[in-house]
Amino acid sequence: MGSKSSKISAAGPSKPNTAARDNVRKKPLIAKDDKQTNYEPSTKKRSKQSTSKKKGSIVIDEYGRRTSTVTKVGTKTTRTRKKTLDPLNYKGEEMKELRYKHAKKEKGEKTSKKRKGNDDDDDDHIALGNDVLSETPCCDDDEDTINLIQYENFEYPFENIVFEGGGNKGLAYAGAVREFERIGLWTKIRRFGGASAGAMWAALLAVGYNSNEVEEFLSMNLKDYFLDASCGTCSLFPNLRRHFGWHPARRLFEWFGDRLEDMTGDADITFSQLYTRTGKELCIVVTNLSQMSAEYCHAKTTPNLPIRMAVRMSIAIPGLFGAVRSKGRTNCDVYVDGGVLCNYPIHCFDGWWLSMKPADSMLRRLQPLEDIGRLWDRKERFGTTNPHTVGLFLYTSDEQDVMVDKLAKREASMPPQELPATKLAGRRNRIKKKREEETRKHALVTAAMSGFLKLLSEIDINQNSIISRDELKDAFSKNPPYFNAKHRKDLFGNDMTVDEIFDNMDHNADDEITFDELQAFAEERGVGIQANFQGYGRKEINGLSDFLGTLQETLLVNVKRIFVTEGDVNRTLGIDTVYVDTTDFVLEAEDKEFLIQQGVRGVQAFLRYYVRQNDPPLKASLRGPNDTRSTVMFDDLHR
Repeated sequence: MGSKSSKISAAGPSKPNTAARDNVRKKPLIAKDDKQTNYEPSTKKRSKQSTSKKKGSIVIDEYGRRTSTVTKVGTKTTRTRKKTLDPLNYKGEEMKELRYKHAKKEKGEKTSKKRKGNDDDDDDHIALGNDVLSETPCCDDDEDTINLIQYENFEYPFENIVFEGGGNKGLAYAGAVREFERIGLWTKIRRFGGASAGAMWAALLAVGYNSNEVEEFLSMNLKDYFLDASCGTCSLFPNLRRHFGWHPARRLFEWFGDRLEDMTGDADITFSQLYTRTGKELCIVVTNLSQMSAEYCHAKTTPNLPIRMAVRMSIAIPGLFGAVRSKGRTNCDVYVDGGVLCNYPIHCFDGWWLSMKPADSMLRRLQPLEDIGRLWDRKERFGTTNPHTVGLFLYTSDEQDVMVDKLAKREASMPPQELPATKLAGRRNRIKKKREEETRKHALVTAAMSGFLKLLSEIDINQNSIISRDELKDAFSKNPPYFNAKHRKDLFGNDMTVDEIFDNMDHNADDEITFDELQAFAEERGVGIQANFQGYGRKEINGLSDFLGTLQETLLVNVKRIFVTEGDVNRTLGIDTVYVDTTDFVLEAEDKEFLIQQGVRGVQAFLRYYVRQNDPPLKASLRGPNDTRSTVMFDDLHR
């Protein structure tokens, strides 16, 4: 950055230009095809509607908005919200139901004379333009309409943003943040949180850098900054013994300090100083090995800790980077990567623990001291969900994770993005196709095994989960739809007799099949009953790199079971990195651009999902004079 001057004054945040803001708000909405300068509707455009404003009629002004119905209650006049076919009004399922009812009524009125005395054969479907609307109301997850939602026209409650740790995949955050900036949502963000690589994003954005600048920083070849061990591999064991990590990462510490100094004027700016000068809160999660717990570095908990020191702690991957020792008044604690215990701190702004309200001060909350064990419990400190938090979560569809399935379904509602013609994309695509074929075969065997187990449970006469030879023969004499000849072929092939099947499963040769033997047979056929129940797949470990990678993933998967709840998916913005993994440090320009576009797509999918589920209000500049609430905009209804 060179001699870039400080952008954050020590005197505190500058006052916003409220006059300019008020002028912008007062500007009336002007239709593209109308030269009027206020909200007064055109006589020409209202001529056809002016005579139809009566009870039960549909009134839409020239801007495509509904008009309110005026109701007199005694001497008091009130305005009530009226359901119309205005595309600004309601969620997708309500909109399509209204369209269907109106179309049915309109068609019935137009054709009543023609159909008089004849049977109505067309009641099953009512045509509207080029669409055919079924009599079955549309459901909440209708993928046909969700992509029509103009998400940029709504107001959102988000004020807190949390970044998951994701290594080199984190470049996708640039696209997500840039889309937030484009639609005006980013200016509302006041609290930033992150762990591991996500801590770097949170810190740089909190001090004032924009998405383009952070992308530029993290797109650099930082290998020399991260991997700065002298003497190469010769220093591996001496550094592991002395610093608990191969690379000291001193250069990275200095580089990050330079970035903070360029923006704030102080390389060692603390959490408290950032909050005092800008009003922004930053939370960086680290792992305290000495205390065997996750700690939340924040203006409230660690006010005097330099931000770059917390970032250095949070990215200290065990074994790769040296651990950080921090001397307290009486002890010296050892800190490592925050992702070890909490890689996705979506909960960090929940509850009272990091609240800056006077009522939530430590002095007031941690009373009485006799109950400190209960008061220190995570559920006690972070128990209340904060609806103003949105989390950014990186995943690939083949990852073993608690939320991936739901996030992948949300992403699947959008048109797929074409993969770039890069070496990494080509190699991963070949692996993916092979895996998809194996998955298809596995699904057939799983379905057959499921039907087989159901059949055995029905013929288990003694209900003791032990199958005799006669019971197995009785089972194969039946041909239920859930285990027919095709299922038998998928599971056992064409050549095996019933006796051969029984002998194959009877490992103990005691002329009976126990559930353990059934489970062993299922695993031989590639169906892990226990793994399917847990929701996580088996990993092959064939070398040291597989061992270390699987060890880290095991920690992350099981830690997320503790920190991430089922409801967190509703405030999680998933970004599918498709073929880019955490440790893919060598990326071509096309790979980087692909990641950024995936970040944009993640925002689009999440905000459309949020609008569908929560029905937020329109932006103030798009509301009519009588609008108090609004919902989904549909592109096709505005054409």
